[in-house]
Amino acid sequence: MKMIGDPNVPLTPREDEVCRLMLKGFSAREIADILSSRTRTVEQHINNVRNKLGAGNRVHMAVHLLIRGIITMTINDL
Repeated sequence: MKMIGDPNVPLTPREDEVCRLMLKGFSAREIADILSSRTRTVEQHINNVRNKLGAGNRVHMAVHLLIRGIITMTINDL
């Protein structure tokens, strides 16, 4: 898999939180409800991370986050 973007990309605390919830399978709307935010704001956080990583879609973004160790999760986190 070709890695694009900065492998040491720093995420903001909110981007990190949104990504962790997304990796658990929550939709943007569900994440917005959990974080008391707007769906559009959550979608913007996801797009910002996608752009930072150079990922084409959310699945590609999730792979980058996990393979690069930007976000680490165990089975207990799911």
